[in-house]
Amino acid sequence: MENHEYVYFYKDGNDRIPILTGGTSRFSMIFFIDEAEKKSLSKLLPSNKNLYVMVDGHIFKIL
Repeated sequence: MENHEYVYFYKDGNDRIPILTGGTSRFSMIFFIDEAEKKSLSKLLPSNKNLYVMVDGHIFKIL
């Protein structure tokens, strides 16, 4: 199975501020995080509607 590298980040103007990085062979481990993980990630954000993830160079808005 192919390993997928990911970076969770938020945007501050034009800057991307990383908050969590990792790698996994399962997309579900990246996109379908549980509520407890979402809550802990949102505490690291200046705005709760500003969470993105970059997977293999492609960016997706999470919150």
